[in-house]
Amino acid sequence: MEIKSAYLGEPIDCDESIALLKELVKTKLPIMSCSGIGLPKEMLNSAVPTKQTKKEVMTQHLPKFEKVLDCIPNTTFILAHSGYFDFEHVTDIMKKYPNIYTDISIQPAVNIKKMISEIGNERIMFGTDYPFVTQAFSIRSVLRATGDEQERRNVFCENAKKLLGI
Repeated sequence: MEIKSAYLGEPIDCDESIALLKELVKTKLPIMSCSGIGLPKEMLNSAVPTKQTKKEVMTQHLPKFEKVLDCIPNTTFILAHSGYFDFEHVTDIMKKYPNIYTDISIQPAVNIKKMISEIGNERIMFGTDYPFVTQAFSIRSVLRATGDEQERRNVFCENAKKLLGI
């Protein structure tokens, strides 16, 4: 199940979003949400994006997820894109909340490698965000970031299979 707070126009931590998430919890499925700031901070602080775009990309700023995770503690969440350009917060959140998984779409090998070294590879899943990022980029990033065949298998398929009970 995926929720995109930027498309809803409401922050992930507002009362309406949390009420929606509490309803989705009843499905007992993992809940996936875009996470993090979807623009580089330099661009976000420039005159290029409109005020509306700036507002939308901030709806999924990673610190906002802490309120959600505290309100709904026993649900598995997948933070899509490993926080986009807000990556530095992903490992902190994942250390604090063991029910969080992430996918690595759009992340370069250096970020994936850092995540593996800090939290292990067991809650990291493959993702591409195609067509925005090529599949080759994401595959190459995982291959460069992982140290052995088991890490690759975990990220490419085993973690998702375990999460989905397949």
